[in-house]
Amino acid sequence: MAVQFSRGVTGGDSIGHGNSIGEMNMTSEYQARFRGQAGSTRAELTILTVQSSDEATYHLNVVSNHATFISDHVDVIVHSPPRNIVTSSDQKIIAPTELTLNCSADGKPKPTITWTRLSDNTVVTMPLIITGGKNEESYRCTADNGVGNPLTKVVKITILFPPKVILAQKVFVGREETASLNCEVEGNPTPTISWSPCDEGNPFCDKQYLNISKVQSARANYTCTARNDVGIASATTVLSKWTLLYTCSVVARNLCINA
Repeated sequence: MAVQFSRGVTGGDSIGHGNSIGEMNMTSEYQARFRGQAGSTRAELTILTVQSSDEATYHLNVVSNHATFISDHVDVIVHSPPRNIVTSSDQKIIAPTELTLNCSADGKPKPTITWTRLSDNTVVTMPLIITGGKNEESYRCTADNGVGNPLTKVVKITILFPPKVILAQKVFVGREETASLNCEVEGNPTPTISWSPCDEGNPFCDKQYLNISKVQSARANYTCTARNDVGIASATTVLSKWTLLYTCSVVARNLCINA
């Protein structure tokens, strides 16, 4: 009886052969990881430490002592866990904008790619709609094909957006009292603040709060301007003094009554 294992579409690459029952002789290329065994009713080929390169069509040819020829083949498909994950690099963008992050990985079957926003552990799809409000956000790519452990990689997004100014439309203060104007700003990079008008030497001209001592004017406009590398924004508030109204009695001469 003659038994031969081979591989390839046509079986032209010989793996091993034997002329009797028992262990087969493997060719030098396959001796390290391949084992062949022939029995009276069956033949076995064992592949040790299977590798992706072992995926192929394997043929078995048997010629019996009675000159009967038997041939069969099997396709070996090697599954492999995800590897070589590649993603977009960390990004720096100006909001608002759309952003598409890329992620790929090798493996068999082809890995499924999933993106997750880390701040709330929410699965997201591309493109991302970035509206601002946060200075940064991180997204995790997961590559999984059900074989072995999934691979993950995180991409960090730095979000730049122009200033936004929040300022009360009107502020009232008593005569000769001190007024405090509050300019709230958002933006990335952190915006600088400037007030106008602002007396030279006033240490609060570039601060969030502008203090105005002993207000004299009945009405004045103050503008807060915020700037960063992305843009500029401003808002104006009207500072007014409280006014007390009086009426004079026509009966009691020179007597005024607070209305």
